[in-house]
Amino acid sequence: MSAHAAFEALLKIALALLLLFWAGNAGAQRGGDKVLADASAAGTIDCPTVTIHFTGPIRYSGAAPTDQGMDVRLRVEMVQPGVRPNRDFLPVPGGTPLVRSIVYEADAVGGPVLAITFRTLTRFEIALGHDSQSLVLSLRNIALQDGCPVEQAADGAVAPLDGDELRRLQTVAEEAVAAGQYEAASDALDRILGQRDTDYAPRALELSGMIHERRGERGPARLRYEEYLRRFPGSPGADRVGQRLAALGRGGGGEPARPRVDGREWRTTFSGGLSQFYSRDTSRNVFVDARRRDPIEEIDRRVNIDQLLTAIDINMATTNGETRFSARAAGSYTLDWRPVTLVGSSRSSGDDTQRIAALYIDTQHYRLGLSARIGRQSLFGSGVFGRFDGIRAGWEIDPSWTLHAQAGRPVFSTRTDRIERDRRFYGFTLGYAPRGKPFELNAYWFDQKSGGLTDRQAVGLEARYGTPGVALWGLVDFDVGFGKLSHAFLNATVPLRSGGSVGVQFDQQYYPQLSLTNSVIGQSVHRLGELKQLFTRQTREQWARDRSARTRSLSVVYTQPLTPKWQANLDLVVSRTGSTPASGGVDAIAGSGTETYLGAQMTGNGIVRKGDTLIFGLRHARTARFNIISFDSAARFPVGPVSFEPRFRFARRTDRFGPGHQKAYRPSLRVTYAASTKVALDAEIGFTFLDQRWSDAAFVGKSEERATILNLGYRFSF
Repeated sequence: MSAHAAFEALLKIALALLLLFWAGNAGAQRGGDKVLADASAAGTIDCPTVTIHFTGPIRYSGAAPTDQGMDVRLRVEMVQPGVRPNRDFLPVPGGTPLVRSIVYEADAVGGPVLAITFRTLTRFEIALGHDSQSLVLSLRNIALQDGCPVEQAADGAVAPLDGDELRRLQTVAEEAVAAGQYEAASDALDRILGQRDTDYAPRALELSGMIHERRGERGPARLRYEEYLRRFPGSPGADRVGQRLAALGRGGGGEPARPRVDGREWRTTFSGGLSQFYSRDTSRNVFVDARRRDPIEEIDRRVNIDQLLTAIDINMATTNGETRFSARAAGSYTLDWRPVTLVGSSRSSGDDTQRIAALYIDTQHYRLGLSARIGRQSLFGSGVFGRFDGIRAGWEIDPSWTLHAQAGRPVFSTRTDRIERDRRFYGFTLGYAPRGKPFELNAYWFDQKSGGLTDRQAVGLEARYGTPGVALWGLVDFDVGFGKLSHAFLNATVPLRSGGSVGVQFDQQYYPQLSLTNSVIGQSVHRLGELKQLFTRQTREQWARDRSARTRSLSVVYTQPLTPKWQANLDLVVSRTGSTPASGGVDAIAGSGTETYLGAQMTGNGIVRKGDTLIFGLRHARTARFNIISFDSAARFPVGPVSFEPRFRFARRTDRFGPGHQKAYRPSLRVTYAASTKVALDAEIGFTFLDQRWSDAAFVGKSEERATILNLGYRFSF
């Protein structure tokens, strides 16, 4: 059996296992790729550090409230566009009783948020992970009067040390650890840690933990790693330290142990989540043509959504402290019961869909610095901007240099359980993260083939910089074949002296992504290998350019606490998508022109009663065709394990090129019952009242639509 056939068989077997778990049913809200990947925790019960990983890079632009509360709403947006669910959730990591739930809400007032609710009043600090794909939450039970325990440096040096001396001490420590001279290394590290927050402290904490670990002192090693993540969550080595901490386990039992192998104890953990949501959306539309002498109401009744969506995410990991194996399977299945009736005809008898978001195995060897992941996975960077079926392997050459190689086939839709046969790619990434410095650089080469031709060939550079409160991440991707800058991205967040922050993001790319395969769009053949038999290379390249529209966007987010209970947010987005010319029998597509979106939001916590949240938002949008103004209000009132979340939205849309206008009113109520730390029940009912009017020389009429939306479901974590 070929490697290709074997891997495709693996995908199918895993899919079959998923379907067995679902017992042939499925459910959730409107389908889409997952947003949340997983969550892990370290530290103590009252002072945990929770790391939440996303399925792609994110832009984090502030939290409300800013430092403590019964819940916190984090403004988080996925960088990569795509179809995603309105709500996503993660199981609460074991041993974290402070946290009640972790829920992503794409349709929240003012934009997507990650909503985290607590069981008691909690103080928190939030930091963007160094990989730009995670958030690190340092939590503390506010009832803990003495603060979180932190292991102190052994000798408590008080004399200040200059940069040269600190650099010398770190070199001594590195060489001593490599030689197994742990006493000499510890002396040097204690002097560095006695200076508290210097550029050399993160690496010193990591080395100190490694020494304890190699001596078999798991408790002190765990404390050192936890202190690292608590104090330096955005540093370049945070991911590596988190892996070392995970390899140690949380302690206190609860994890099944395997027999010792080569003197090391294997620990295995299983976790995951299952959710099912039934969604139904019915509407009644009344249309009146006012031009007629005897206007007649035309009534159209529809079942727009009638589906059960099941989503499952299973994770397994086993480690002996030196080697770690893990596996993940995440997907969903939607059972569609429509039929939607359109003016007497049946549009559809249902559209059942399955999605495989992730399906891979992963292995890491900490001492050798080797890692590999094979299967369906996601990557943003190194020339890969999305999912692919393949392998990514890495080697930590030394603490500053890493080398990664990736190869596989792109995944254009999570609906497929087959491997793309036409396109394949490979690439290499060289990374540099100097010890004791808050920045990281990655340079890469990417090459993708299709039909025996070079489909996309690019070189790129990524840069990250992170210090407490400041996060900077940029990327440039240059297509060698087309001689164009195919993607440029910059994301920066800077704190202000007033306690607020400003976030700026610039993005320039092509839709679809610039590649030779775009020349197939609109043609009678569907593969690049077939097209090359019909047209010249120059023609194919020109058509590929013509089908790729360049888009640019700039967004600015300003967050400012006004009082201990109220916070204000302002955001501005300016975007422009270029036109594409007619060629190859494909019509031209006009550009969007400059579109602007301006929003303001007020968020209050503990206003009516302890633990509540009030949100008010106002937005204005000027798009290619419409002017839209909307007002949003939402609230959350917790009563024990039950929370009530009413919401009301009003929007008015006017046509920029005609007298038509539309008004929409959307009230809704969601009730969530947290039955336990593992089970939550959700129920939501909403209504839409939509009135539309036209009045010009060509047409006079009106349309009134009334819709009812129902969502019922549960979330279970294990």
